[in-house]
Amino acid sequence: MFNALTSGGRASHLFAFDLQSFLPPWAPKKAASSRSDVMINAALAAALAAWAIIHPLPGLQPMYVAVTAFFFRVNAKMVSLFPSPSEREAKNAHEQKRMARTMGLTLGATAAGIFLAVALPSAAVQALGLPLPGWVFLRQDMLVNCAVAAVLFAITSFYR
Repeated sequence: MFNALTSGGRASHLFAFDLQSFLPPWAPKKAASSRSDVMINAALAAALAAWAIIHPLPGLQPMYVAVTAFFFRVNAKMVSLFPSPSEREAKNAHEQKRMARTMGLTLGATAAGIFLAVALPSAAVQALGLPLPGWVFLRQDMLVNCAVAAVLFAITSFYR
């Protein structure tokens, strides 16, 4: 195949497509939800962010609720996109793969939100040589909760 590409020959369509894609096969793929699902996800994320902002000491409870709620939302989206086969053994294997993908999407989005709220600001401030503002330390729980809710909203609404 590589010789066909370098010598000017034609490669198969699938191979040419693989050369253009740089994402691994397990990466999230675009799949927009319906408008009503996006509105439900936005309302859920906004309610959790409001809980984190309004409550004086939210801790990480809003994040736990967000991960649990969006896990079920992503799983419902996966069920609608990829229905299970009718055979029992194939159905069990398919459902296990779907559950693992849902868990990976949800926990990966949670890790990305935590990175955006904790590690990225610290690294940026450290690279600039400035001190980290005190309000960041005081409201770090709120920042983590809001970032996780936002990333989970984006993953649930626009990816599969």
